Amino acid sequence: MIFKASLDTVAKILTIGITLLFGASVLLQVSIIKSGQGAGVAFGISTLLVIIYAVCYLLHPVQYTVTTTAIVIHRPLGKISIPKSEVLTITPLTSEQMKWTIRTFGVGGLFGYFGKFANSKIGNMTWYASRRNNMLLITTTSHKKIIITPDNPDLFIQHVNT
Repeated sequence: MIFKASLDTVAKILTIGITLLFGASVLLQVSIIKSGQGAGVAFGISTLLVIIYAVCYLLHPVQYTVTTTAIVIHRPLGKISIPKSEVLTITPLTSEQMKWTIRTFGVGGLFGYFGKFANSKIGNMTWYASRRNNMLLITTTSHKKIIITPDNPDLFIQHVNT
């Protein structure tokens, strides 16, 4: 079964804002390149912004699928499959449990929330989230902690457990 991964309001606002900011910056850099003064620096900045934006887009979670054998996280660049046989637990998380979570290496709003995060209650985790609610913690047999955010977490858990 397919489960949507809709962006929350903060992610939507950040994605729109960063898109406009990056777009305006690239246009400014293009005008600098055309003028000839500082063209190398402007080209470097433009290239960096485009690469950052493209990587964030390609790695963001689009949807989740529960099959008979796996939980699949779909991204534009590919998918991540977690075999059901490796899932120890799948637990809903509260906002209290997620307090003081820090991003150690990841994205915090542009197309969602994904990458490496940590907090004192759960420890290190890998997020493939599109929102900051509906969080499910998947703990694997190898002690990996993965956060996903399907639009309907209760139905998701039901399908994983069947």
